[in-house]
Amino acid sequence: MTGGHMKKTVLVVEDQEMNREILKALLEDRYTVIGAENGLEALEILKTDSERISAILLDIVMPVMDGYGFLEEFKKEPEYNKIPVIVTTDKDADETEEKALALGANDFVNKPYNIKVLLRRIDNLIDMKESIYRLRDAERDSLTGAYNRKAFYRKAKEIIKSNPEEKYQIIASDIEKFKYFNDAFGWKEGDSLLKFYTEMLNGIFENKDVLFARAHSDIFYFLSKESDNIINTLIYATKMVYQRFYEAKISFKFGVYNIEDKSIIINSMCDNAIAACNQAKLTYDHDVYIYDDALMSKNQQNIQITKTMKQSLMNEDFKVYYQPKYDIQTNKMIGAEALIRWQHPELGFISPGEFIPIFEENGFITELDIYIWEHVCGFIEKMKNEHNKILPVSVNVSRKDIYKEGLPEILKSMVERHNLSPTYLHLEITESAYMENTENILEVVRRLKEYGFIIEMDDFGSGYSSLNILAELPIDIIKLDMKFIQNEQKNKNSHNIISSIINLAKWMNLIIVVEGAETEEHIQYLRRLKCNFVQGYYFSRPISEQEFKNKLLSEDIIPIFNLKSYKEYKKLSIDDQNGEAEVIVLVDELQRNREMFRNYLDTEYRFVELDNEEEAYQFIKKNYYNIILTVVDTNINEEDKFHLLHEMKKNDKLDEIPVLYTTGDNENVYKDIAFKNGADGMLFKPYDKYELNNTVERLFEEHRKKVIQKLRVVEGQVKLDTMTGLLNRKEFERQVRLFLSSSGKEAIFLMIDIDNFKGVNDSLGHIMGDQAIINVANILDSAFSEENLSCRFGGDEFAVFIKRGMTIDELNNEMEILRNKLRINVGEMKISCSIGVAMFPAHATEYKELYRCADMALIQAKKLGKNQFQIYTGNEEMSMPIDVRNMGWLIEESHEIIFICNEKTKELLYMNRAAKEELTSDKTKELIGLKCHETIWDSNAPCEHCDKFCNELIKEVDVKNEDTGKTYNIRIRKVPWNSGYALIHFAEDITKKIQDDNIINGMLDNIRFGLEGEKYTYWHVAMDTDVCDVGTKAKEIFDLDTDKVDYVEFMKEKVVSDEEIDKFIKFYEETKSDKSNKKIQLNCFDKDGTLRKTLLSHIVLETPNEQYNGIIGLLNYVD
Repeated sequence: MTGGHMKKTVLVVEDQEMNREILKALLEDRYTVIGAENGLEALEILKTDSERISAILLDIVMPVMDGYGFLEEFKKEPEYNKIPVIVTTDKDADETEEKALALGANDFVNKPYNIKVLLRRIDNLIDMKESIYRLRDAERDSLTGAYNRKAFYRKAKEIIKSNPEEKYQIIASDIEKFKYFNDAFGWKEGDSLLKFYTEMLNGIFENKDVLFARAHSDIFYFLSKESDNIINTLIYATKMVYQRFYEAKISFKFGVYNIEDKSIIINSMCDNAIAACNQAKLTYDHDVYIYDDALMSKNQQNIQITKTMKQSLMNEDFKVYYQPKYDIQTNKMIGAEALIRWQHPELGFISPGEFIPIFEENGFITELDIYIWEHVCGFIEKMKNEHNKILPVSVNVSRKDIYKEGLPEILKSMVERHNLSPTYLHLEITESAYMENTENILEVVRRLKEYGFIIEMDDFGSGYSSLNILAELPIDIIKLDMKFIQNEQKNKNSHNIISSIINLAKWMNLIIVVEGAETEEHIQYLRRLKCNFVQGYYFSRPISEQEFKNKLLSEDIIPIFNLKSYKEYKKLSIDDQNGEAEVIVLVDELQRNREMFRNYLDTEYRFVELDNEEEAYQFIKKNYYNIILTVVDTNINEEDKFHLLHEMKKNDKLDEIPVLYTTGDNENVYKDIAFKNGADGMLFKPYDKYELNNTVERLFEEHRKKVIQKLRVVEGQVKLDTMTGLLNRKEFERQVRLFLSSSGKEAIFLMIDIDNFKGVNDSLGHIMGDQAIINVANILDSAFSEENLSCRFGGDEFAVFIKRGMTIDELNNEMEILRNKLRINVGEMKISCSIGVAMFPAHATEYKELYRCADMALIQAKKLGKNQFQIYTGNEEMSMPIDVRNMGWLIEESHEIIFICNEKTKELLYMNRAAKEELTSDKTKELIGLKCHETIWDSNAPCEHCDKFCNELIKEVDVKNEDTGKTYNIRIRKVPWNSGYALIHFAEDITKKIQDDNIINGMLDNIRFGLEGEKYTYWHVAMDTDVCDVGTKAKEIFDLDTDKVDYVEFMKEKVVSDEEIDKFIKFYEETKSDKSNKKIQLNCFDKDGTLRKTLLSHIVLETPNEQYNGIIGLLNYVD
């Protein structure tokens, strides 16, 4: 140690030991000297001690490895660059010096040594290198070695200033879900990912004028010339990261800022690139977003929102609005929801949709929510003290709020300070919040309920697990969005699932509120569903506090604070058919028996007492929704003791009601008989009060479980394709997205399409076409284990998601096996399938992109001749024109009319022989390069169906050629083509089909005209659509508001009596498969309950090319 500092170390590489000792003696006063006798030994020392070596003295002529060999190996290791190398040479060895300097030596000294010169040169070189690396370390990110943010700002400024004529762009990259990656795999693996990404960037930009830096965390900045267009290069680098870290659920997003105004400071330019990057994160199907004027305006507004939010809260610029909730049976207000509005002093009114996401991201949402809660409590307290008129108000509790320490105590303290019951403040928590961190959230919610707060589940139906966990959640109210109900209406099983939810809520004593009710149609539909509480513009928009106060003071109200007040509300007269009274029906000839049962049962329910079966059955049919239990005495019908039970079980709407039988005959034989006949319980008289209450409670609990089970069954039906039993597209997408976001495993995505499926339908008919689809579905279902997902995507397209990775060899083998399995016979035709394959995460990390890759591979497989499989390569887009030329012989000989045009210019790129012969007058003229619309359709303007193609993958239109009078059905597929897109047209002449359709429609019109003229009550249905056209009189008699209805539902609900529904269904199924004429006569009832007769006649109308298969129904027909 000298002067408090450790000596620096010099490595002497010299084969002569005497020379090493001389140098050691000369240097040891100032340096620690270590020696090596050749270049190889020196490299071994550097492997372990490079950090402590400050300089190297290197001789050139040595055995084993000379100085030149050492320098060549030395410069390969970047970490050695900071060590200066001084070559020792003999005098006048110019050639040696030149070669050594070329190989990376920093200086040279001549032998014999001048000690003063030698020491000075060593000192200078060490100081110079250390200064350079101190500066470098100040500019570099310590983890990755890339430039840091400050260095990027400085260097970018210099580059832009030095090249005033050049256009530059700044790009920001951000790794989405990087935090989750760190949480799942640890920060060391996260660091490895960042370093690997940087290594990729160093490699691809080594010889390019691109400046890049790690700004912080997972954010990187890039400066490049606009003309270089480096985005594709960056995307390539990210693909390397995806392949290396294939278990990561990450994705790279890029924001691009094209520098127009070079006077803007670099910091702001980078902020703009970050804003564009954030926008890319919000745009699901785009990884790159370019900063534009709209984003600039939005970015500036977001900055102003953030800067002014706290002052605005202090100034009370945030205003609480209220949207009332109503009971649609009485039109009385039952509560309200508090909503926030911001009247900004400079920006004016700001929509909650703009500022709420910003507040949720920066954490200010909790301060705002507390402000709202406090304000609402103050308002309720004032209305209570001054007017004694209050309603419960719902307030939103955000995800951020739930994680706030002591949230239940904050709310409890707040209501106590305002002298309010916790039931006055209803807490709305979105359904999706329950799915994120279920245990933590449930714990907070349970504590809130213990304090007496009412919990509402908001946005019910938006989360996928809701139906399964509804029964277990500690909630009091569920809010259904009208959009959810409307979406479910579109599904065939919709009514079942919605009515099951409502049924379950009733049995769980949950209150249902529907929000978003805006029209009379909404209200009428909700009345039919018995959803009585609504919130929406039909009754009131959100209104200011003063307006709400005036409404509250001027209107009648029914405050629904909690379950107790809800039950009090439900105690309406049973004569009110729209009421919600929960009824127990007692059917017993003796009043004393009914009275004894009623008095023994500890319940708040209403009782309806009846003394005969027929009256009881009619009452139950009319009021089934309100009835929660039917109690029947065995003596009510001596001939058939279980007649009422049998009748109820025949009716779908009544068989859910629990039935309890009672008897005075104390014989267990009745109990066995009752259960065999479908009874839910049995009681013996005289009643034991304890047993009676236990039995009824058990029946309620068992029924609740049945409702939950039915709900889950119905939910399962909604998830399945009705024809094949595979998952439907919506459910398939949901489950795949869930896997991609949470699993961490590799997976395979397959798209499968039946080859030449149209030919199957045309040759064998739609029934055999359906059978082909079912056969393929069965093969897919059996080919993959239960953990994998098989789906009918629509039409003749299928998708499979395999929840494991494979090597390329394994995948090729598996696909070859599947391809062969999918070669099957349908009737006399042989069919095959084409398969497109994409791999997660190698090809894509998001659902939409993964689907696109598989679909592109499927298109490629089709082009290769069908009955093929193709694994996505990423080159499909570029190779397509070449492939078309290579496959020209195949599509040239096809009887299908095929032509291709450029999407933008509409120039013809290809026409096969069939297209030329069918669509053009000159069969020999070269048409490639001419405008499609001019050449084929003789039009000056592009065809509307092509010009407005937008972003659809496939489109189908009918087009008439005015010159020839022919009509063509054209299927257009948009595909990537070189750097743009092309439209592939598959055309079919349907002129004869249309003519035949017109003939058949003419026949049908004559039939309809004749029936209308004779004033028959009639309806008819085409079997291939199931859409029923209802005649004028039938529409009136059956009280319909439309003349087009679903045939089966119309017949079951409006026409056929309950006893003959099975008979009708059998006839209907037979007519679908059997083309011979048939008739059937059935009993039915009109809207007044009058018994009528109806005749159903199966008719078949035929032309040479078409066939109509349908049924005509006539009312009041007497055979």
